[in-house]
Amino acid sequence: MSRPFKRFLLLPLFVCLLASVGAQTTGNAGTPAAVSEPAAAGTTAADAQAQQGTSETSDTSDNGAAAGEQQTDTNIDSQSPAAPNTAENPAEESDGAGAVSASDGTPSDEIAPDTPGSAGTDNTVNEKHNSNGNVQGNAVNKDHSKNGHIPENGAETEASFDEGEADAALQKNRLQGQDLSVRNSLERSLITHRFEGGVAAIADSSVTRSFFAAGKDGFITRFSYRTMKPETWQVSTMPIKRIAAHPKKALIAVYETDGFSIHKISLWDWQTKKQLYAKRFTSSVLSLSWSAQGTYLFIGTASTEGITVLDANGNVKKVYPRPPGIVLLAATGPSEKSIVTYGETGRLVYADIAKKSILTQYETEDRLENPELIKNYTQIIGYKNGNVVVVKAASGEVLENYPARSALFAGKITDSLPVWIEKGESGRTWYLCQGDKKSPAFSLPHPADITAARHVDAAVVIGTDDGRLYRLTQNKDAEILLTELNIDVSIPIRDICTKDSKIYMLSGSTLYASASTADKPEPVIQSVSGDRCTVYGNGFLFWSAEKNAPLYYAEEGQTPVVLYRPRERLNSVSVYNDTIAAVRAFSGLVLLDGKSGKQLFTYQAAGLQDAVQVDDTFVLITKSTGGVIRQPILLINIKTGETIPLNMDGDIAFSVQGNNKVANTFSCFRLKTEKSEQTDLMTMKLDTAYPARSSFAAALSYSDEDLQASLYDDGYAVLTTLGKNQLTYYDKRRRSSRQLPRDYALPRKALMTETYIVSVNYDGSLSWFNRRTMQLLQYKTFTEN
Repeated sequence: MSRPFKRFLLLPLFVCLLASVGAQTTGNAGTPAAVSEPAAAGTTAADAQAQQGTSETSDTSDNGAAAGEQQTDTNIDSQSPAAPNTAENPAEESDGAGAVSASDGTPSDEIAPDTPGSAGTDNTVNEKHNSNGNVQGNAVNKDHSKNGHIPENGAETEASFDEGEADAALQKNRLQGQDLSVRNSLERSLITHRFEGGVAAIADSSVTRSFFAAGKDGFITRFSYRTMKPETWQVSTMPIKRIAAHPKKALIAVYETDGFSIHKISLWDWQTKKQLYAKRFTSSVLSLSWSAQGTYLFIGTASTEGITVLDANGNVKKVYPRPPGIVLLAATGPSEKSIVTYGETGRLVYADIAKKSILTQYETEDRLENPELIKNYTQIIGYKNGNVVVVKAASGEVLENYPARSALFAGKITDSLPVWIEKGESGRTWYLCQGDKKSPAFSLPHPADITAARHVDAAVVIGTDDGRLYRLTQNKDAEILLTELNIDVSIPIRDICTKDSKIYMLSGSTLYASASTADKPEPVIQSVSGDRCTVYGNGFLFWSAEKNAPLYYAEEGQTPVVLYRPRERLNSVSVYNDTIAAVRAFSGLVLLDGKSGKQLFTYQAAGLQDAVQVDDTFVLITKSTGGVIRQPILLINIKTGETIPLNMDGDIAFSVQGNNKVANTFSCFRLKTEKSEQTDLMTMKLDTAYPARSSFAAALSYSDEDLQASLYDDGYAVLTTLGKNQLTYYDKRRRSSRQLPRDYALPRKALMTETYIVSVNYDGSLSWFNRRTMQLLQYKTFTEN
């Protein structure tokens, strides 16, 4: 039975000077870095195995160039996404072992490398494709205490230093030599962020005296041990599932996935906010960890290959003569001579890294959930059948079983006993446990499930499914005290639109207006229902792309009224004179009278994406290629009902837009998947008299799928988020593109006035740019005040 205790002896920070202390974990799934004999022995289990003879040997080379040596789990498609902007996303390369670098790119061609937040650059070369498959312009220029207790005040060890001064020095060094936009961007990253969708992982980085937290919204925040000052950067538009902090440097490995087909590992330099490389995998990643010194990155997958080992440059290193099976944990000893893996079948496999041979194997408890390493690499812990199981790493012997209702592991490599968060009886209470000790029950101030936990410095940090982070300490009565670390009072902006040179911002249930960066946003329409806004006549349409909701109309100062009640959510809404084109998610197009809401025309078809009325006769529709008509773009004659496929190939077209400056010119995106996935920004000139004469051109290309891309076409230029990175400004007349500096958050949607470019970002913040210089002018968030 577990027993209570009077003082919080729960998490003694065992000072271990006889073995490496650099292993990092990867959040709630825990994949730490090395296995050893007890610390007193001074030799880890993995290193001890490296001194024995080999039982299997492979004479293959490191690069695994032969077909039979390839890591078959990794995607070998050389046309995965890549970016010429090496400061953000280095170019994709296919290495000899079958792994593919897959950096999310930015749509331009041969662009000079930018640092985060750097100014835009012009490009005017006439190449269509780079050799590495980059995104391109197709006609564009080229923490411990002495007594082992957690100090009540969170004091640090004798070895600690003034982290406030250290952080200040770090910021100073990073900002020196940077231009204004870069400095501004890095300074703006020092913000508090609550993770939308929840906290996915927490990783300790003792070498930098900090820890990282990652969310399902693609954001990562670093917190200093002492000051708890946050530093936030969005690394992906997809959910992050695992992270692993480098044991020696300010590097962070990230696993991001859409939960279906996209599985990507990327490595980021946190000081510069640069992505160093990225790899695409064909199956889900089950573990992510570094070797003890950070020489290798271990990626355990659900494939038959089991594990991919990457060197410092992201190249695949061949280690095993045959695949070890599905790997849930991988580690080395401090010498990094050998690697040990734990698989779901309960097999511990030791391999010599240099000789590419199997040293020995042991059978132990199988199917341990979320296995981690403790006691300086000598013990493996995991959860199974209502018990926290402790296994001796050097032999597979089961050392201990601790009964537990559940276990979310929160330990670090130097802990001598397993540490975990356990659910209480009520479902709203929790316990902090270490071995057979259990804290008094505690509850969260904002009821939520705990999704991540980590022993950080002199405390435990937990993350929840509502995106909050808490630091757990205790008072003299051993009660758990919680300090919220990421209090975020901002209110996200959900959508933006422009009318009469003003920017209109939809936040909460209010539409605000602002004409410039100097203006304070003023509320103009309240009681708004919906998450999208579209300009119509003297007012605005409000609708929802996320749920079934009515289409509303309101002018400034008025209360929105229902114009149309669809039976499903809407994919898109556009306006032509007094006609509204609405694409319903499942039943196709409907044209509405803007004044009465009366249905004027319907076109029922599945797979419709967007619609724009061209003139009094034709509507332009984008769609997927399913059904009888294979072309992804159509003209519909609303007078006769005739359907005219247009001669543009591709699997799907979406986000079509017109403009009021240049007649019959439109822009959209096209996705092609025949040879490899590629998303193109298409510009088109329609000939309604002779539709076959309509012309199409790929202005920008991105060598991957980007179905979340958005665009804004003002007739002379197109502004786009294509490439999942920075905004790109494409000048139609000059056929040139220019990248805008990115902020700490990635842009989700942008628009232009004569003076400004404005983007609403994935966290609901707003970025203002000077349209002429492309310089970032201002960053804004809304709060309740």
